[in-house]
Amino acid sequence: MDVAQVLRMNGGDGDYSYSNNSLLQRRVISITKPIIADALTDLYYDLNFPKTLVMADLGCSSGPNTFLVASELVKSIDNIRIKAGHDEPPQIQIYLNDLPHNDFNAIFVSIPEFQKNLTKQKVPGSSSPLCYFSGVPGSFYSRLFLNRSIHFVHSSYSLMWLSQVPEIGKTNKGNIYMSIASPPSVIRAYREQFQADFLTFLKCRAEEMVNRGRMVLTMLGRRSDDPCSKECTYVWDVLAMALNDMVSEGLIDEEKMDSFNIPQYTPCAKEVRNEVEKEGSFEIDCLEVSEASWDAAMDNSLDSFEQDSQGINIGKTIRAVAEPLLLSHFGESMIEEVFVSDLNFPKTLIMADLGCSSGPNTFLVASELVKSIDNIRIKSGYDEPPQIQIYLNDLPHNDFNTIFVSLPEFQKKLTKQMVPSSSYPLCYFSGVPGSFYSRLFLSKSIHFVHSSYSLMWLSQVPEMGNTNKRNIYMSTTSPPSVIRAYREQFQTDFLTFLKYRADEVVNGGRMVLTILGRRSDDPCSKECTYVWDLLAMALNDMVYEGLIDEEKMDSFNIPQYTPCAKEVSKGVEKEGSFEIDCLEVSEVNWDASTDNSLDSSEKDSQGINMGKCMRAVAEPLLLSHFGESMIEEVFKRYTNIIRNRMSKEKTSLINVTVSLTRKGLGSMMS
Repeated sequence: MDVAQVLRMNGGDGDYSYSNNSLLQRRVISITKPIIADALTDLYYDLNFPKTLVMADLGCSSGPNTFLVASELVKSIDNIRIKAGHDEPPQIQIYLNDLPHNDFNAIFVSIPEFQKNLTKQKVPGSSSPLCYFSGVPGSFYSRLFLNRSIHFVHSSYSLMWLSQVPEIGKTNKGNIYMSIASPPSVIRAYREQFQADFLTFLKCRAEEMVNRGRMVLTMLGRRSDDPCSKECTYVWDVLAMALNDMVSEGLIDEEKMDSFNIPQYTPCAKEVRNEVEKEGSFEIDCLEVSEASWDAAMDNSLDSFEQDSQGINIGKTIRAVAEPLLLSHFGESMIEEVFVSDLNFPKTLIMADLGCSSGPNTFLVASELVKSIDNIRIKSGYDEPPQIQIYLNDLPHNDFNTIFVSLPEFQKKLTKQMVPSSSYPLCYFSGVPGSFYSRLFLSKSIHFVHSSYSLMWLSQVPEMGNTNKRNIYMSTTSPPSVIRAYREQFQTDFLTFLKYRADEVVNGGRMVLTILGRRSDDPCSKECTYVWDLLAMALNDMVYEGLIDEEKMDSFNIPQYTPCAKEVSKGVEKEGSFEIDCLEVSEVNWDASTDNSLDSSEKDSQGINMGKCMRAVAEPLLLSHFGESMIEEVFKRYTNIIRNRMSKEKTSLINVTVSLTRKGLGSMMS
C-alpha cells in the first residue's frame, strides 16, 4: 500500500464525507485552543511583534475544521496584538498542507468567502484580507518549505498516521492493527515505524522553522504504556470483527484480509517526549493528555434509540477516515449495521409515524425501524423477515408529494443494502393525511407508533380571545386565564390522542413519543417560551412602527404546549390504556448543528441557523394570519434578535420522551 497515494479523508460533502463527520476532530481543536493561544503569545513577544507571520497547518484535510484552525490562529494573533497595544496587524501567510489526494478543491472554493467574513468581522474597514492562503500538497514526513521560513506549525489528528504500513508481511493474521492477539514482532514493527517517522517529521520541521518558532501538535494517543490497550485499538478491533465475519462468509478472501493493516500508531506522552528529546531541536513547553468522547456529537446519558444513533455517527466518522484505505485494498463493498429494539417476531408488522413531515427525517425514522427489526430477527435466528407496513401520517397540507417521489429509490436502496437478492421491498408505505387527534386506522391494527416533535402542537389555539396582549404564546406577562386555557387544551388533546391510539394499537403494542417539553413545573419558564418570546419582540417592534396592526397582533397565538414529564405521566395514567415503560427528559442545543464552545463568528452563524429553523416551523402560521408581505421583514428581525442574544445566553431545548405499552392480554403475532 502506497500510503501517500491512498491515505486521505473522504472528500466532498456527502453522508460519509469527512466534512460532515469530523465533529470529534472539531472538539479536539476546541480543547487545544488555550495551548495554541499560549504558544502564539510567546511567539509574538519572542519575535518582537513581527510585521509578517508565516504559519502552516499540516494535515489540514478539508471541510469546516480546516477553516476553524485558520480562524483560531488569526483571531489569537489579533487578540494578542490588541492586548500588546499595537495598532497595525501583522500580515499572515497560512500554508494548508495535506497529501496530494486531499480534497483541496473544496478548500479553495471556500477561501474567498472565509477571508471576506473574517476581515469584515475583525477589521471592517479594510480592503485587504487578514491572511493569505496557499495549498501545499505533500507528505509532512518530507521537506515542504524553505529553510527558516515558518514561524508557527499546527497539526491536529494527523501525526498518528504513519508514512507506510510497518513491514510485517502476513504475520498479523485475523487483525488489521496491533491487537492483544498480535505477535511481538508486529508491535515492535509499529513502534519502530512511529519512532522513525516522528524523528523524520521533527528533523524536517527543524530545518524549516525560524529559531524560537513554535509548534502545537495534537495526536490521537493513549494514556497506557501498552500499545495494544483497548483505548487505542478498540475502533480497529471492531472493524476487524466485521471484516473477519465477511471472510467467514466467503465475501472477502482470507489472504486479502491477512495482508491488510492500518498505517497508524497512537503514542503515549512518554514516547512523544522521548522522540523530541532524541531529535534535539525543540524544547517542550507543554505536554498534555486529554480525553474526548468517541462520538463528539452525543453524550453518554442516552436511551437505546439515541445510543443506536450514536453508533451510526461513530460508524460514519470511522468510514470518513478509513474508507479510502479499505477501498484501495478490498474494492468497493462496505455495509453498516444498526439498532436494537424489543418486539416479538410476527410475520407482519404494522407501524405508524405520526407527524412524519417531509424531508430526510421522514426516511431516517423508517430506515431505523426496518433495520432495527431486521437486526433483532437475525440475532434471534429467524430466517424469514416480516413484512412491514409503515403508515406516514401528517396533516393534509404536508408535502406528501416530496415523500412519495423519493419512496421508490429509498425502498430500492434499503432492500439492496439489507437483502440484495430480494426482488420485493423490505417495507411498504402508505400516506395517511389527517389529524392524529382523530381516528386514523382500523381497530387493533397497529403494532408500533412513533411520533417525534409533533405532540406539542395543539389541535387548535386555546380559546382566550384577545386577552394575551403583546404576546403570541404563554409568557410571564400573560394573565392566569391564558395559562389555564393552554394547559387545558393540551390535557384535552393528549387524552384524545391516547384514546384513539388505544383503539388502534394491538394489545402489547408499543408507542414511543418524543415531545418538545420542559423540566420546570412552570409552563411560562424560559426553557419553553424563549423562542416565542423573541418572535413576539420582532412582531411588537413592527406594531410600534405601524407595519402590523395591533389588533392583528393581539389576536395571534401559537397553538403549542410544551409539557413537563409529570404532565405527560398524569395524562397517560388518566387515560388508562397504556403502561409507561420509560419516561426520560433530555436536552439539546437549540441549534443542533453546533455546540456551546463557539466564538462570536460561529455564534453569529448559529443565530442564522436558528432563524432558518424557526422559519421552517412557524412561517405557515404567520403567513395565514399576517399575510405574505410581512414575512421577510419578520424573520429578518427575528434572526437579528437571536444573533444578538446568542453571545449572551445559552439556549437549549428540552425533550420529553415516553415509551408506552398497550395494556391487555393478547399476542402481536399475526
